[in-house]
Amino acid sequence: MSEPITMRDARLEDCERVFAWNCAPEVRALSGDPRIIELADHTRWFQRRLRNGPMWIVEDRGAPVGVVRLDPGGDVTWISIALAPDARGRGIGRRAIRAACETYQQPIHATIRATNAASRACFEAAGFTLTSVTGDLVTYRWSP
Repeated sequence: MSEPITMRDARLEDCERVFAWNCAPEVRALSGDPRIIELADHTRWFQRRLRNGPMWIVEDRGAPVGVVRLDPGGDVTWISIALAPDARGRGIGRRAIRAACETYQQPIHATIRATNAASRACFEAAGFTLTSVTGDLVTYRWSP
């Protein structure tokens, strides 16, 4: 059985670790916007983002290992996740995504690069179903 993870609300002091996870070159290369982000820009975004929708720090045995955020907007809520390199491939992402969905209890969508097999498998294992393919992006949906 997998070790349990915990999720706590993100705090201002998490800004630099979230920057490291979200701005790692391998993460940027697969994100919807692969541009390099400066720390000052991230810090401004992070401060605003703390006030706008759920964002959790994923902890494994008490150590922060990732971030999950929900971006509600209009009729659709989007999910985003980034994990520390040593947390990947251990089922932590799947468990964090499930926990976010179960907490939110409303439909959630995810857009993933078609070539990102690991992320696609993670979302599918968390109960998301494929809804569309547009160019090199696939969209998944989870419903309670």
